[in-house]
Amino acid sequence: MINAAVGGEPGRRMLSIVDDNSVISSFCTERAENSHQQPTEVLRLSTLLPECPVDLMKMDIEGAELEVLRELAASGTLSPARIKTLVIEVHRFPSLDGDPLAAILNLLDRKSTRLNSSHIPLS
Repeated sequence: MINAAVGGEPGRRMLSIVDDNSVISSFCTERAENSHQQPTEVLRLSTLLPECPVDLMKMDIEGAELEVLRELAASGTLSPARIKTLVIEVHRFPSLDGDPLAAILNLLDRKSTRLNSSHIPLS
């Protein structure tokens, strides 16, 4: 296990960790209620992936999806030859600029990735 978070740039960032559920953590400030801040090491996902193709990658990274996908694209890792199937849970927080889902779909479309998407609105 690697005790770190993934992000667009390596370094240290403050991570909001929900007090009654430590599994839920995020760089987004909206997680600050009922949570505490913890400095956390951040690594690029592209540096953690094996050289061989990944059959299935599932992302549930609480608002960091777009920055991590952009980093994967910039490193040349975001391609069907490297990541065969990618499942992403997209989170929308007010502190994120624009519509992350639209930006993610646009990025994947530019990478010639076959898309299958579903949207489940939360009430």
